[in-house]
Amino acid sequence: MKYVAISITMTLVACSMNPDGINSIGANSGGGSGSSSSSNSNPAIIGQQGLTVGLQNFRQLYGSWVSLTGVNPSTLLNTGGVSLATYYQNSAMNILPAVGVVGEASNSVFFTTAVFAGNVAGLFVAKEKALTAGSRRVTNLVNFAAVATQLNGASGQAIVDDVAQRAYALFVGRMPTASELLIVEQSVAACVAGSATAATTTADTSNCMLVEIAGIMNSIHSLAI
Repeated sequence: MKYVAISITMTLVACSMNPDGINSIGANSGGGSGSSSSSNSNPAIIGQQGLTVGLQNFRQLYGSWVSLTGVNPSTLLNTGGVSLATYYQNSAMNILPAVGVVGEASNSVFFTTAVFAGNVAGLFVAKEKALTAGSRRVTNLVNFAAVATQLNGASGQAIVDDVAQRAYALFVGRMPTASELLIVEQSVAACVAGSATAATTTADTSNCMLVEIAGIMNSIHSLAI
C-alpha cells in the first residue's frame, strides 16, 4: 500500500519531551475499549486526481509501528509512568479510527495519531541511542553524545537527510521526495533553533531525532491511497 504525506506540523505541536530527552505524550489519558473491526472499507474519492483515500485503523497503526520499530510495548513512556501498551489500550485505541473510513476523520483522530507516533518514536529513539552507530536502523550518522547543533549546516543536513531516507525506507518502503525532505529539514532546523537550552545539551539531539522520526511516522501512516 502507498501512503500520501500530510503535514508534519501536527506532530511537532503534539510532541513534548521530559527532562531526560525522551518523550512523554498523553500517557495518562482516559480509558475504555476500542472497536474490533480492522477492515479498511468505504474509501472516499477526493480531489481532482481522484485519489482513493482511507485512514489507517487503530490495529494497523499499532501493529505496524511496534513491529517496524521493534520497541517493547511494556516499556514505560517515562519514569513512573504508564507503558506504551497501557497508553494504547486505555486511550489511543478508543480515539484512533476503528475501521479506517474517511468519515472517522476528526481533529481528535489526527491529534491522537500524532501523539501516538511521538510516543512510539520516543521509545525508538531511546532504543537506537543505546546501540552502536553501525547497529542502528535509522540514526546511524547521529552522535547522541554531541549537542544538537551537529544537525546545522551542510554536514548537519546530510545527517538529517540520511535519517529521513532510512525512516522512509523503514516505514513506507521508499525514498522521500525532494519536497518531503525539505519539510523534514525545516522541522529539524526549527527544533534545533527553538530548543529551550539553545541546543547545548545532548538531550536536544534525542529530542530533535524524535521530532523528525515522529513527524515522518505521522505523515505517511495517517492517510492511505
